[in-house]
Formats: sequence, C-alpha cells, structure tokens
Amino acid sequence: MRLGNDYKFVKIYKYGSGNYSDGEWVKGDNTAINDIMIPRPITPQQERRLPEGSYKAGDMKFYKRGEAVYKSGDVIEYNGNKYRIGDISERHEGGFVIYFGKLEYGNDR
Repeated sequence: MRLGNDYKFVKIYKYGSGNYSDGEWVKGDNTAINDIMIPRPITPQQERRLPEGSYKAGDMKFYKRGEAVYKSGDVIEYNGNKYRIGDISERHEGGFVIYFGKLEYGNDR
C-alpha cells in the first residue's frame, strides 16, 4: 500500500500501568501526544478476515510511518471519537504500522 497525502491530526493517549494502593486499583497516568496518521474505516471484507467479533462497523485502522510506538490499550482520538488500539500490524517491507482501533462508546478508560 502506498501512503499518500491523507494524513490527519490525531491525539494519542498513552496509558501507564496501574497498581494497587491500600487494596484499591489506581489507574495509570495517561500522556496525551499529538501525532499524524492516515485513518481508514475497517471494511466488511476486512472484518471477515479478522477473528470473529474483534471489529465491527465504526471501527478504524490508522496507518503511521515507521515502527510501532504505541501499544494495545492506548487510545487514538480522531474526529471527536476515541478508538482503543487492539491489534497492531508492523509492515516492515513498506515502512509503516497499522493500528486497529475499536470505537469507544464511553469517553473514560
């Protein structure tokens, strides 16, 4: 795939690991990072090739040049919606990464 000039501004929320404090779970801190990616909807044809139930209409994939710098569980905010990163596909031959994101229906982690 050739990455064109379809880059869009996105915000990434990288989450640190949480821990237990006095028997209570404390969420990890999040860091907001501005970045650019190419967003594309996950197509019905792609849905059929992915594990059943893992993605559906409304979910997105985000292309980024370089190596993977975000992890599963981080959140991409694009166009007013938040997408939790699930699967990550590094395409070394093309020099890019695909982040598959599930639409978050609630705005909190």
